[in-house]
Amino acid sequence: MHQSGIRRSALALALAGALGLPLAATPTGAQAQAQSERLYSINLAAQPLNTALTALSRQTNTPIMAGGSRVTAHNAPAVSGRMTVQDALSRLLAGSGLSSAATPGGGFAVTAPDQGPAVTTLAPVLVTGRSQLSEPYAGGQVARGGRVGMLGERDVMDTPFNIASYTSELIQNQQANTIADVLANDASVRTVNDGQGSVAGTGDEFQIRGFPVRNQDVSFNGLYGMLPLRTIAMDGVERVEVLKGPTALLNGMSPRGSVGGGINVVPKRAGDEPLTRLTATYQSDSRFGGMVDIGRRFGENNEFGIRFNGSYRDGDTAVQNQSNQMGTAVVGLDYRSDKLRVSLDAGHQTNNIDAPGDSGVLIFGDNLPVPRAPDASKGYSPDWGYSKSRDNYGVLRAEYDITPQLTVFGGVGYRRSNNRYLYADPIVVGSEGELLMRPYYWPSWEQNVSSVWGARGNFNTGSVKHEVSLSYSTFEQRAGYYDYYIFGLSPSNLYDPADIPKPSIDGLSSSPPRTSLLKLPTIALADTLSFADDRVQLTAGVRYQTAKSTNYSLSLIHI
Repeated sequence: MHQSGIRRSALALALAGALGLPLAATPTGAQAQAQSERLYSINLAAQPLNTALTALSRQTNTPIMAGGSRVTAHNAPAVSGRMTVQDALSRLLAGSGLSSAATPGGGFAVTAPDQGPAVTTLAPVLVTGRSQLSEPYAGGQVARGGRVGMLGERDVMDTPFNIASYTSELIQNQQANTIADVLANDASVRTVNDGQGSVAGTGDEFQIRGFPVRNQDVSFNGLYGMLPLRTIAMDGVERVEVLKGPTALLNGMSPRGSVGGGINVVPKRAGDEPLTRLTATYQSDSRFGGMVDIGRRFGENNEFGIRFNGSYRDGDTAVQNQSNQMGTAVVGLDYRSDKLRVSLDAGHQTNNIDAPGDSGVLIFGDNLPVPRAPDASKGYSPDWGYSKSRDNYGVLRAEYDITPQLTVFGGVGYRRSNNRYLYADPIVVGSEGELLMRPYYWPSWEQNVSSVWGARGNFNTGSVKHEVSLSYSTFEQRAGYYDYYIFGLSPSNLYDPADIPKPSIDGLSSSPPRTSLLKLPTIALADTLSFADDRVQLTAGVRYQTAKSTNYSLSLIHI
C-alpha cells in the first residue's frame, strides 16, 4: 500500500481560490489519454454541483475546471461505483444543460452550450504516485475499505465481503500496544489468548465468527507468516484490516488453516509532510516505555520515502511476580513514480516474559475427580519460568503499470523466530489438589519464506466491464519445535503451591533440529464483471491450492 503524493503549484492554488474552481494536479501529456480511460472507485453523495465536482476532482486526482452561476445553482445526484471520470461527469451534469470537454493535459472543463471553456487551462503539474488506501469515514478511525485478498484494495460498496479497516488514528488515539488491543474494537473478533504475558509457548490467538485465527495466520502487506510469532506490536502499523468470510478463497490457505476470516496488517509509509513524534508511556506504577516515529520524503518529486518506528516497554504486569520487556524497531522504505512502486519493510522485535502466567490446563492422572477451583491470587506456576522470543522479518514488494489497463506485481518476504521457554507442567495426582510439577526447557525456532506474483487488468467486452486478477503465491515454513528437555518431578499442591527448584540448563542446546516442513503453493484467478453502469457487479473466482506437510522424528530428552 502506498500513499499518494500530490504537489500543486502556488499559482494554480491562487487561481483556483480566486475563481472558486475545483482543481486537482494535472498529469503530464503522456498520461492524458491513459487517465481518460482509467477506472476509479467513486463515491459522491447528492450535493451542490460545484461541491460534487470538487470532490470528484480530489477522488480521481483529475483537474476539473468550471465556474459561473449555472454550476453553483445546480444540484448533482449521488454517483457511486467504478467508472471513468468522463462517465462520472456525465451523471453529475445530467439535466443541468451543462456539458464537459477534455482539455490538454488530461483534465476536463465544464461548459454551457453557448460558452467556451470556463477558464484557461493551467500549466501541467507533475503528479507522483497514486493512493492505494481507502479513504476513512468521518472521524478517521475506520476506513471505507481494505485489501480483499486477490481482488486487491476495494471499497466496501464494491465488494460483497464483510471487511473492516482500523486506521493508525484509532491505534494512536487508543494507545494500542498490540494487535489484540485493536481487534477489541470489532464485535465479531474475540481474543482467546493474549501473547503478551501468557503461558510459555503460546501467542496471540483470536476467533472470528467463532473460528480460531492464530497469530501465524495474520498477514503482513498480503503475505502470510511474516509477523512476529508470539505477539504483534503496533509500531509501524498503518492499518489493521479484518476480513470475515471466505479467506481461503481470497488469500489462499493460511499456515494454521484459519477458515473464519483473515487479518491483514498494513505498514506505515512516509507522508509528504515531515514527521517527528516522540511518545512516553506510563501504564502503571512500575511499567514505563517510550516510542519514536520519524518519516521523511526525498527527491525532486518526493518519490523516495523512509519511515522509522521504534519502542521499548518494561515493567511489571497485572499478574503477580510477572514482568514483561518488549522492544521493536521497524523501518519502511518506498519509491513511487508514475508507473513503478516499490517498498521494503524490515523489523525486529524482542519479547521477554518473566514468570509466565498459569496455563489453565491441568494434566490428570487416572480416575481422579476434577478438583475445586483454586484461589486466583495464588498461581501454581513457578516464578523462575520465562519466555524469550526474538523475531526478524522483511518484505519486499513492487508493482509496475505496463499500460493504464495492466499492472504486474510481485513480492517476497522472510521471517526468522527464535524462542526459549522454561516452565513446569502441573500433573494432578490426588483428590485434594496434590500435584507433581514437571519442569521442562523448550527451545524452538521457525523460518518462513513467502512470495506472490501476478497481474491485474481491466477491459471491456461490449457493455460489460472486467477487472481481472491472476496471482501465484508460495509459502514455505521450516521449524524446529518439539525438542523438549524434561527434568525430574517435584511435589506441590494446587491450593498451596510449593517452591519448585529451578532446573539448570547449562550445556543444553538452544537450537533443536528441524522437525517440520510445510509448503503451500497456490494459483488463483478472479474477475469482477460490472453491468448497467456498475450498478450490478458479479465477482467470480477460482483457486487451486496444494499443501505438503513433512514431519520429522522428535525427541523428549529426560534429564
